[in-house]
Amino acid sequence: YWLCQAPEGENRPCGVCRACQQVRDGTHADLVIIAPGKPISPDVRPDMKSIPVDEIRALIAITGRHTFEGGRRVVLIEQADKMNPPAQNALLKTLEEPPENVVFIFATTEAHKFPITIVSRCQHFVFRHLSEDALAAHLSAVLHKENVPFEEGAVRCIARRAAGSVRDGMSLLDQTLALGEESLTVDTARRVLGLAGQEFFAELFAALRGQDCAAVAELCARLLQQGADIGFFVRELAGHLRNLFLLRQGGAAIAPSLRLPPDEAALWQELAPKFVPAHLHAAWQ
Repeated sequence: YWLCQAPEGENRPCGVCRACQQVRDGTHADLVIIAPGKPISPDVRPDMKSIPVDEIRALIAITGRHTFEGGRRVVLIEQADKMNPPAQNALLKTLEEPPENVVFIFATTEAHKFPITIVSRCQHFVFRHLSEDALAAHLSAVLHKENVPFEEGAVRCIARRAAGSVRDGMSLLDQTLALGEESLTVDTARRVLGLAGQEFFAELFAALRGQDCAAVAELCARLLQQGADIGFFVRELAGHLRNLFLLRQGGAAIAPSLRLPPDEAALWQELAPKFVPAHLHAAWQ
């Protein structure tokens, strides 16, 4: 945004000007990025786990120079919470009287680690994960642009597995397309990502309904043998229990609000009446 050369009044970043292309390629001279593993100072070892004071001193020296493009200089500090106390104190002096042409961006997932003296001088923007619907829509748009046939359930599966992260969603989509078939199907997505299929959950809930401990144990052993992602399996199981509980209580009227693919919706609507609501709620909790 700050480096874009689009005329005033137009959308920024435009994505097409020379500056935007250089930012995208990582070659813009006025964009400075530092992180624990990406030092800009020759005196700092690349394998440092934190951002030491020498790195911040080198950064301050850069901000005092004239910009190459004649506009602004943007300084992005990744994992900014990794700055040690001396580094934070050194940077604080610059933040108290920042150069007019420099924009500092502190990227962190642990803002509470910053001293209040720094936080009070910053604008705080919280970037949250996308909803499953928004991420599924984004992945679908990518597949449409690439002219790749796909099943809605497969995209939902990847979006659910990515847990709201666009980067993870795109990475999982790339893996699935690279190792799968010409089209993206639910079976392909679950096989490539190591996820349990709807048939497995149908068998599992049938065993639970019949209180068949041996069948449940055999299904769990099969799941482990297949190398499934157990963490995601538990999350997905909890989600299915929640959907079953809501369908058991609300019936078909609540099904549209769950935004399930047609085949999943039909499966859970068939199973829901076979369970006692208290049992589903206890299992979900």
